[in-house]
Amino acid sequence: MADPIKSSSRLKDLVTATMSEVTSDQIDNYAKLMEVERQDRKVTAVLKAWSDQEDHYRVARKKYADRIIVALLAQSGLVNIAFFLIGFSYLKIDIWVANSFILGVFSEMAALTLKGIVIHEDSTGLELRIVDRL
Repeated sequence: MADPIKSSSRLKDLVTATMSEVTSDQIDNYAKLMEVERQDRKVTAVLKAWSDQEDHYRVARKKYADRIIVALLAQSGLVNIAFFLIGFSYLKIDIWVANSFILGVFSEMAALTLKGIVIHEDSTGLELRIVDRL
């Protein structure tokens, strides 16, 4: 509840400003108004904290997505280099090892890319929606 000393001084100021008698109904209404203002400050503080938390979460997700994209590009470049080295016979490995390696890397890249597609269930059934940048 509001500080009684602060409320009473505000109430005195209100009575002085009106320069007339104040009824108990007016005092009750004033107390209700003060309670509503206190609740409003509390809700505003909670909403601001939630908004700040969401902003930090969004920034963290963007950093994570950017790092994954850089890693995917680097991995793709390394696979292409390995593919050409195997093709030009600079690397001598069995064909099944090369196929498994390249298939595994591209499967991993596809899985990380598809992580950006989220299955969202609503009242109409399943719906696919693309999430921004991962």
